[in-house]
Amino acid sequence: MRSMAPHGHLFFELIVVTSGNGRHIVDGLDHEAVAGTVFVLPPGSIHDLRSFADADGWAILFQTDSVDPDSPHGLAPIDNLPVGLLFDLFRQPVLQMLRPIQLDAASLAQVTGLIGRMHDELNVRQEGYAHAARAALQLLLVTLARTAPWLEMSVADIAQALGYAEVESFIRRFRLHHEFTPSAWRERSRTPVPRESEFRTVKTQP
Repeated sequence: MRSMAPHGHLFFELIVVTSGNGRHIVDGLDHEAVAGTVFVLPPGSIHDLRSFADADGWAILFQTDSVDPDSPHGLAPIDNLPVGLLFDLFRQPVLQMLRPIQLDAASLAQVTGLIGRMHDELNVRQEGYAHAARAALQLLLVTLARTAPWLEMSVADIAQALGYAEVESFIRRFRLHHEFTPSAWRERSRTPVPRESEFRTVKTQP
């Protein structure tokens, strides 16, 4: 991939840097790539890895049905994806371009462990490998969503990052395009927590 000219994809991509350092240009913005940096690339993003230099890591490329087997095969437009935490990572490309994810050592070890599990399942292909690989991918996306800076920003911070002088202007523009305020949209996009009667764990005493 380091020898490829700037290019885009019709699928989702995560690039996780595990060691070394280099540069990664995403949609015209030049980012430092060091151990723990994670780049989230929605479909259509143009990126250039020719300056990755000594950086090393993983690239994970997937389509919607890799996350949810009930999704139509292939790529669905980002605005038509089901709401929920798993795809929230890819819904705010302007903010994520400004601030890639930076994992600490413990989180990077957790993420690379999940990627290694996916890699092993997809290569060995024992019985049930597709379920195991999909579960590892879902855990990976949840882990990254919990650390993504643009998903943790306040509405005021988002407005400022996008260049709005007043947060009210951003809210009015957002509502005009999405029929929800940013806060209502964020609340709506969260996957409901299962009720206790649907799912729970119980710790037994010896």
